[in-house]
Order: sequence, then C-alpha cells, then structure tokens
Amino acid sequence: MITGPIECVLSDVDGVWTDNRLWFGGDAPLKVFDVRDGHGAVMLRKRGLPVAFVTGRNDLAMRQRAEELGVDWEFANRERPKGVIVRELLARYGVDAARTVFVGDDLTDLAAFAEVGWPVAVADAEVAVRRAARRVTRARGGHGAFREVVRWILRD
Repeated sequence: MITGPIECVLSDVDGVWTDNRLWFGGDAPLKVFDVRDGHGAVMLRKRGLPVAFVTGRNDLAMRQRAEELGVDWEFANRERPKGVIVRELLARYGVDAARTVFVGDDLTDLAAFAEVGWPVAVADAEVAVRRAARRVTRARGGHGAFREVVRWILRD
C-alpha cells in the first residue's frame, strides 16, 4: 500500500506499460499495452491526478497510447534526463515531490526515483531499481503492474 495522499503519478513506458519487447517487421516497431493499465490511468485522471509518461523512446505506439489515455508524455535523452524531466513536470503540475509516484524498471529510472517520494519498481525490474524502490509490484511490466500501483493509490 502507498500511504498518504498522492498528487501525481509518473511512469516509464517500456518495461512498465509494456513487457520490454519491440516487434519489428513493419514501418514502425509495435508494442503491446495492457488494457487494465490504461484504465488505471483513466481512473487516476478522473480523480484529478496528473499522469504522465517519462520515456527514453519517442515512438508512434507510445504517442498513440498517451493520446488515447489523455496523459502527458515527455521524451528523455542526454540533454534532458528523467530526473530533470520529473522536476519540470512537478513544477508544471504544482505538486509536491513527496506525494508523487514514479513507476520504473530500468537503470535510467533511478534519476527519476531520486526526485519523488514514492519510487515504485515493477516485479521484473533491474535489481538496483528494485532495491531503490519503496514498493515493488507483484506484476511484471506489461502485465498489470501499473494497474496494481493504481489500486494501491486508490485503495480499491
């Protein structure tokens, strides 16, 4: 369970919303998203909580999913690493870092973890990421892990 009021939920995409695999063979890589995770984002937004993707891959599948769910997204790179983007988003939304969740799975997420009060790792995250997290999901990335976090937040 995540205790205390949460004001914002941020998340990596690949490895959290997907199972980290990319399918090639067409014009653009394909990804599979769990529908329950998406409904979780909608539930959070209906409660007034901002939800945003912070991702290192700027691809069509991610942009389409973000648009469909009505969530913001920010592209991380060397000039704008995830920690910097998280600080920018917190300022944009006017939310308290201590009341913010970031869900991640890989080493690039550690900088974002350092900026929030509730770093959460998915079950199959890198060992260092699981160790840095306050909570670890039972579900693997792409298999309902984000929805599990939503249940903790909404306590349903």
